Amino acid sequence: MRLWPFSPRPVPIETRTEPGVGEAPAEGSVNAPPDWLLSLFAGGPLVSGAVSGAEALRVPAVAAAVRVIAEAVSTLDIAVVERRADGSTEPVEHPMADLLRGDANDWLAGWELVRDLTMAALTNDFGGMAWVNRVGGEVREIIAYRPSALTVEFDTLTGEPSYRLHGRPVPAGDILHVRGPFTRCPLSMAAEAIGAARMMERHASKLFENGARPGGVIT
Repeated sequence: MRLWPFSPRPVPIETRTEPGVGEAPAEGSVNAPPDWLLSLFAGGPLVSGAVSGAEALRVPAVAAAVRVIAEAVSTLDIAVVERRADGSTEPVEHPMADLLRGDANDWLAGWELVRDLTMAALTNDFGGMAWVNRVGGEVREIIAYRPSALTVEFDTLTGEPSYRLHGRPVPAGDILHVRGPFTRCPLSMAAEAIGAARMMERHASKLFENGARPGGVIT
């Protein structure tokens, strides 16, 4: 058929011969692209593996989520409850409640301590811990040491925690421990997704460093 004034022109059809069984693909074909073409896409893996807590907090979405949750928890009313043998709880009067509602120590407010312990529970598998300082058996202050100073180990059979302060064992009753609902913190459970987001941000940053122009042209 011919439609005036257009003249039909034959359209060339691209063909490709598949190699036979046991035969290597032809050089420069789709199955075996040349080295110079592969080098354009050899910028590293597109996704990253698990990331550390410090690296994960460099992702704006992760840092914002941790901050929002921790600050929201620090605004809640503080109540100390006693857990009974049947699993029920009952509010009790305890000196620690006054410290958490007021000043935990001479340099840290109670709400700041709650915020910091919540942030540690979100970013650390061992949770957030603080030492309760007693003088003459009376609670005087709550001090949040660095993670390297205050450590915890869990019994492999019962899960019972044992605490050490500067390497010395301390009673569990002198420790304020905030943990997540799982054995791993949210950052550890989402490490792969956070690593992928971190790697995508790096690739986007390098693209804009080049003026949003690709490093090569394929013709």
